[in-house]
Amino acid sequence: MNLPLKLTYSEKLSSLEKQYDKLVRCSKERQSHLESLHDFVSQATRELIWLNEKEEEEVAFDWSDRNSNVSKKRDYHADLMKELDEKDEVIKSVQDFAERLLFKSHPARLSIEAYKAAMQTQWSWILQLCSCVEQHLKENAIYFEFFSDAKESMDFLRNLQDAIQRKYSCDRNSSLHRLEDLIQESMEEKEQLLQYRNTVAGLMGRAKNIVQLKPRNPDSTLRSSIPVKAICDYRQIEITIYKDDECVLANNAHRAKWKVINPAGNEAMVPSVCFTVPPPNKEAVDMTEELYQNVLSLWHRSHINMKSVVSWHCLMTDIRAVRHWNVATFKTMLPGEHQQVLSNLQSHFDEFLEDCEESEVFTVADCAQLERDVAGCKEYYQELLKSAEREHEESLYNHYISEIRNLRMHLEAREEQLIRQIRTPVDRDDVYPSLQRITDQEKKMEELNKCKEDLDNLKEKCEVFLRQAVGFPSAPTLSSELSIVVQSMSDVHSMSSIYMDRLKTVSLVVKHSQSAEALVKAYESKLYEEDAINSDLHSIETVISILKQWRTEIDEKQEVFHNMEDELHKARLISDRMFKAHNERDFDLDWHKEKADQLNERWRNIHSQIDNR
Repeated sequence: MNLPLKLTYSEKLSSLEKQYDKLVRCSKERQSHLESLHDFVSQATRELIWLNEKEEEEVAFDWSDRNSNVSKKRDYHADLMKELDEKDEVIKSVQDFAERLLFKSHPARLSIEAYKAAMQTQWSWILQLCSCVEQHLKENAIYFEFFSDAKESMDFLRNLQDAIQRKYSCDRNSSLHRLEDLIQESMEEKEQLLQYRNTVAGLMGRAKNIVQLKPRNPDSTLRSSIPVKAICDYRQIEITIYKDDECVLANNAHRAKWKVINPAGNEAMVPSVCFTVPPPNKEAVDMTEELYQNVLSLWHRSHINMKSVVSWHCLMTDIRAVRHWNVATFKTMLPGEHQQVLSNLQSHFDEFLEDCEESEVFTVADCAQLERDVAGCKEYYQELLKSAEREHEESLYNHYISEIRNLRMHLEAREEQLIRQIRTPVDRDDVYPSLQRITDQEKKMEELNKCKEDLDNLKEKCEVFLRQAVGFPSAPTLSSELSIVVQSMSDVHSMSSIYMDRLKTVSLVVKHSQSAEALVKAYESKLYEEDAINSDLHSIETVISILKQWRTEIDEKQEVFHNMEDELHKARLISDRMFKAHNERDFDLDWHKEKADQLNERWRNIHSQIDNR
């Protein structure tokens, strides 16, 4: 080979070797890029597949009321969160791998960025789904716990309802004592029921925060659209939804995906896991309160029924008691006892009417019949009362008329005795019999005053009786007899008083007459003894002196005669009063007057004798 050819060959060979080396380098570089891309895509695909699987599981999970196994899902979610924590490093390493490839200007930049973005999007999405799952776990746990407690309460209330129906059913044949015991027991059960009200109130308070799970069940067809609330962001070409957006559930035919309308009015199929159906849950709100009210209403009806039967028993006891009365038993009852029975009858009837307003045991016709029975008892009571009053009035009349007639006989006897005493003369010259008769008359006056007090008391009782017994047929007779005995008492008392005054006055007349007579006799005796007069001047002067002394004395003693005349005048007035009032004359008065006149005459003679001498 010549030199030029050799040089040309060498140049071409050198160029070929350079191109070959370049080709080898390019081939190796491309192989490296392909290998790194394959490695990245393999890792990214593996992670995307895992993320997609988890997404499908979470999106497809049944969050409706049919799936109550929340604890299993909670455990699964806890394991998933651990896996995500582990995957976080893996995802980051794959993302870092992509960053390095992009940093090295890997020729498959678009594919790498697409895979990287897909991984980032799917990772963010799975984290949002986890947030949704946590929200659903919380809400569903509260939901099933609430309905478990509600079921327990409803079972308790249903059992209580059955117990009330069995235990407290009653009718008119139920024993009164048993009903009273049952009423007491029912009040204790009411206390328990009212205390259980706190449990029901707690459930009702919780019910306001219970979400709705039935719309998540496709079998529960929506009658109309309902509001739902987004619990995460969701972006697709046809719709964008942000967390806490108030959306509208238009169709729940698919469990995993719902047809939803966002606030902007766009409609699309969106995973149902992204939404919660907010309270109120009508079923939760209604179920417990309605049953509680039913039980309380049943207790109230049973209690009212028992109370009405108890009131009926008490009322019938009173009615039977009144119907068994007669006049004899009516009279033997204590004062106010029959009024108390009648008052109890009315109060028990009022209680019965009040208790049977809502009672299922008694009808309107029963109440009307009992009202007629009560009215009949009242009429019967009035008849018994009138009969007893008539017998009582008759008894009082006989008692009062007997006492009046006894008093009248007693007064007539006293009047006869008094008239005999008035007409019986007293020893005219001795004052002692007058004093003795005054003492006797004072005792009789005391007895008469006591009798007058008895008559006044009897008169007061009779007047009360006559005012009350207006229609009593014998009332005029009693009034007439009472008037007669009152007048008789007035006459006897007047006569006795005048007679007492007369006795006292006559006693004084006798006393003054005796004093006057003693004076007259004394001075007559003195004049008789001094009848002879000596001619001796000294003797005459002595006699004159004595006579003057006597004259002075008799002038001083003149008061005795004045007193006698005064008492005699009083005696005359009393005698006139006795005659005018009772037509009884004092025959001794004339004798005393005559004697007084004689004493006055003798006293005047003494005056004359002394003057003459």
